[in-house]
Amino acid sequence: MNYTATYKAAKEISETVAAHFSNHVARAAERREQNFAQAPDRAVIEALIDIAFWTSLRKEEGISPRIS
Repeated sequence: MNYTATYKAAKEISETVAAHFSNHVARAAERREQNFAQAPDRAVIEALIDIAFWTSLRKEEGISPRIS
């Protein structure tokens, strides 16, 4: 992935969020659960946080977007 985040917090928090998701996947594997998603890597999480932040500052037809 060649995306470079410009929102500093995205870079700072992405490692923590990636570890959080990895812990969930590890616990699911320990319980022998099936059909669970893979944890996203740090670069993907960083890009999502960055894009969500910059999108939240934009207005479309005078209305701020809601991100969930």
